[in-house]
Amino acid sequence: MVSQRFGWYEIDDALVVVDAASGEALFLNRSASILWLALTEAPCSEAELADILAGYFPDLPFGQATGITALLGDWEAKGLCRQGASGRWEVNGDPSAGADDARSDKATADWRGGGAQLVWSRGIRLHVETVAVEIWVTPDHTSREGVERLQGFLGGLPQAEGPGRSRLAIWIDGPQCHLSLDGVHRTTQGLSDATGFLFQALVNHAYPECRNPITLHAGAIGNAGGTIIMPAISGSGKTTLTAYLAAQGWRYGGDDIIGLARAETPDAGLLLLPLPSALGIKTGSWALLAPHFPALHDLPEVRYEGKQVRYLPVPASHHIGPEHQGRRPIALVFPRYVAGSTCSLRGISEGEALRSILESGSGASASPDLDGFATLIELIRSAPCYRLEYDRLDDAERELAQLA
Repeated sequence: MVSQRFGWYEIDDALVVVDAASGEALFLNRSASILWLALTEAPCSEAELADILAGYFPDLPFGQATGITALLGDWEAKGLCRQGASGRWEVNGDPSAGADDARSDKATADWRGGGAQLVWSRGIRLHVETVAVEIWVTPDHTSREGVERLQGFLGGLPQAEGPGRSRLAIWIDGPQCHLSLDGVHRTTQGLSDATGFLFQALVNHAYPECRNPITLHAGAIGNAGGTIIMPAISGSGKTTLTAYLAAQGWRYGGDDIIGLARAETPDAGLLLLPLPSALGIKTGSWALLAPHFPALHDLPEVRYEGKQVRYLPVPASHHIGPEHQGRRPIALVFPRYVAGSTCSLRGISEGEALRSILESGSGASASPDLDGFATLIELIRSAPCYRLEYDRLDDAERELAQLA
């Protein structure tokens, strides 16, 4: 069920309420779900809500019924509901009530900056689109860190033969980054937000025919039969596993940020939107992956946020192709490297999968909107979900091969 501001879905035994204003998801137990659904129907007083709850739980102790006051207070603090002049509580449909004013990306005029210098440019090809990407820096920006990181990311994308039909410009100005793509302009605070918006813009631009696109912080690997989506938090070993699988002949669809959307036709289901950026291999995996990628040690080291990485491009011949069948999600796997562990692949519930995806993040600077969350819910309902724990990469591959 979806309203203008909120969407809510039954996942396992819980109700998940999505707030488009804040981009957050709230997992409600059965009692809280009953109260929420009652408020979506009509304003209610606390006494009326207590009566509604008592209808479902006639033996509910009075002390638990009075917990309604605390719950409503918590929802009010989050901007989810409000108390009207009559004393009745209602769902707060004001989109600005739960908005996070601290969000770093906001619309801005096209920014060109006096004295900015072009330091990198390349035409890239994504799907059927070509884009000319430019990186500019201002005289006040003396660090190479941001430039090298963006170059590393973008260097893995297929290079266009021509100059590109569109232009994506990025200006790095100290702590701020300014981006412009076909009339859409954005200012972000920090390179991480800029990278997220950059990749979101590329996904939207490269796949305009797809509906409700979202981005995930995930890897994507597969074969002709479909794609395995691997969301994970930083430090889980996802990138190392993705690189190893690519070396073993699996098709590569992206690692740091990938896209996902409904296909052009309603019956085509969900499709991966490949974003095959270079793999950011951290120091701890260099020796492990060197036998599979002999050129790894020759790549430049890039330092950012206390990390050392080498950006490893995957050859275009190993990328997931445009065919729909190869881009269909066939499994959702949450990998985690655990030294000394026995490799195990176990199924998990839709609720656990959703919590894990939200913990992993979208990879973009803004959370999914309601349409994006609908796509996310469809993903966890249409593809089986697993948790993979492993020590050896070859053991992990054997488990994943059973899914593909």
